[in-house]
Amino acid sequence: MVMKFLQMTGRVGTLFLLVCVILSDFGIIPPNGTEFSRVILHLSVIVLVIGQILDIRRSKKK
Repeated sequence: MVMKFLQMTGRVGTLFLLVCVILSDFGIIPPNGTEFSRVILHLSVIVLVIGQILDIRRSKKK
């Protein structure tokens, strides 16, 4: 039950980050900070997406 909740919040967080990145790319949300902070944001989204893919693969194997 707890793990299921954590997985769901992880997915929601990933989607939220992805939406923020897309909106800041199109200039709808002004990117706060420098280009460096946007690079870090993109990297964190990529890492989260890879983690989600690995989680899905792991759950399919069981």
